[in-house]
Amino acid sequence: MAFTTGDDMTSEAELRNLIDRLYAGIGGDPTELLRVSPRYGAWYTALKFEIIRADNARTSVWRKDVDDGNHGAIIAALKAFSR
Repeated sequence: MAFTTGDDMTSEAELRNLIDRLYAGIGGDPTELLRVSPRYGAWYTALKFEIIRADNARTSVWRKDVDDGNHGAIIAALKAFSR
């Protein structure tokens, strides 16, 4: 599922579903993910999205990777949670 520009932009819920699905795919428990927040803009204009896990570890994914459907880059970010 790739994001697009314009009226068919993917919603916050769709992004969260994508992140949850990819996190589960690498063996993570999606219920550990507390929040996905836009950075450097609002939901439809953000340059990146910050993901915060229950242990306060954080990672970010670039909007370009989400827009392009670059699941490999998103998975790499999810594997790189920092404290």
